[in-house]
Amino acid sequence: MDAHAESPQMQLYLYDSAGAKPAVHSHIQAFHRTIPISWCASGGSDTHRKVTVATELQTEISSKLRRSEQDLAQSRTDYHKEKIRTVLDTKHALAKVRHCFCRFLVNYTLSVSRIC
Repeated sequence: MDAHAESPQMQLYLYDSAGAKPAVHSHIQAFHRTIPISWCASGGSDTHRKVTVATELQTEISSKLRRSEQDLAQSRTDYHKEKIRTVLDTKHALAKVRHCFCRFLVNYTLSVSRIC
């Protein structure tokens, strides 16, 4: 079947019993196939419209994008360094607590053993 033609099932849905398309104010919306184009197997319309953009605008947008990407990379680097610093500080504090707790246990054990 040609991509430009409507299938029999769509014809049953879109047309009334007399074969006429529904009225403009009907609850059914008129359906039209697109014009087939060479690079689309199922049909379609070539709707691309080229738009020219000023060179100054392109340069401005490109420089803003480049700056934003650099800022993002710097922010990621700073965040990663801060995260590593925080993890190391936390590990160091935990090691101090463990060391103090171990000293406490040793002193407590020695005190209890002297009493007993």
